[in-house]
Amino acid sequence: MIPYKEIYNQVIKQLKNELPSYYSYHDYKHTLYVLKKAIFLADKMDINDYDTLLLKIACLYHDTGFLISRESHEYHSCQIMKKDLQPLLPESDIQKIEGMIMATQIPARPETQLESIIADADLEYLGTNEFETIGNKLKSEIFHFQSNMTDKQWDEIQVKFLKNHRYFTPWCKKYREPQKQRNLSSVIERLNQ
Repeated sequence: MIPYKEIYNQVIKQLKNELPSYYSYHDYKHTLYVLKKAIFLADKMDINDYDTLLLKIACLYHDTGFLISRESHEYHSCQIMKKDLQPLLPESDIQKIEGMIMATQIPARPETQLESIIADADLEYLGTNEFETIGNKLKSEIFHFQSNMTDKQWDEIQVKFLKNHRYFTPWCKKYREPQKQRNLSSVIERLNQ
C-alpha cells in the first residue's frame, strides 16, 4: 500500500517551508494546481486508479527540483523522488513517475497517456482566463533572475512560447486550445501597440 497521504503532506510541507519566496510561480500552489488538473484529466481519460495514483505522485514531485536548482530542475525532481520512494515502490513504478516528471520539460515530449496528462496539467493555464494572472507570477519569478528584462521582451517570449506550445490530451485540445489562441492574440495586440 502506497502511503499517498504521507507523501502528499511531506512534499507540500517541504515546498511551503523550503522554497525561496522569489519562486512566485513555481510554488506549492502551482503543484496543487497541477495535481488538481491532472486528476481531472485522468478522470476524463478513464485512467485506472493505480496509474492515477502514480500520476498524483509525479505531480507532487514534478517541481521539487527547484529546492536544489532552477537549472535542470526536472532532473533534480527525479533524484528527490527516487531518494524518497525507492524503498516504497517497485522500480517499474519509479520509472513511470520519472517519465512523467521529465515530460514536464520544455518543450514537452510526452510518450505515454500519463505523460501527456501531466504535461497538459502543468501548462493548462495557457488556455484559460487565468493566463495573465498566472503568467504574471511567472514573469515576476523570471524578472527576479533577469532583472534587466523588459515587459516587451517578456511579451515576445510569451508569443514565441504560445506559438510553439501544444496540448496533448483530447480534452485540452478541445477546451483549452481556443482560449490559448485568444490569449496569444491579446499578447500580440499588446506588443503591436
